[in-house]
Amino acid sequence: MKLTIRILIINMLALLLHTAMVAQDKGLHITDNETAESRFIKENKRIRIKTIEGDRITGNFIIIDADTILIDENTIALSSVAKIKRHPRLYGILVGSAITYLGIITVGFSVLIAVLTTSPEALILLAPAAGLIYGGLKAPNILKGYKTQTKYSITIGANESLN
Repeated sequence: MKLTIRILIINMLALLLHTAMVAQDKGLHITDNETAESRFIKENKRIRIKTIEGDRITGNFIIIDADTILIDENTIALSSVAKIKRHPRLYGILVGSAITYLGIITVGFSVLIAVLTTSPEALILLAPAAGLIYGGLKAPNILKGYKTQTKYSITIGANESLN
């Protein structure tokens, strides 16, 4: 009896591992038209898209069909995408908060130097501090963007790599 249960458990684990290994993720293939180098973004990942009309849309994308995706209830045809880039939420939070804190520290030091030295020239540091705080609140994204109008093409498909 114990041997049968062990064999059953081993077979179930093998089946689960096999399914996980052969399952293919759907997503966006971004291909460089000059070098044929391809990048893959899995479905339900957070991206930022700029359309040909100039609209910027950020959110997790869902594949609808072979040439349409859905981002936050906005249906977008791949032919209307001008630029696409990954936009991870954690990355935006960490970078934005780090830049904001750097701006706040700069404000504190400039005020402290101005008070201790009784020199108003130290308040000149408030200008870059304000820029840092504003830049941190806007959550910059310095990840690489792919311009589909010039160099890259986007297609929908399954991830074929086995990494």
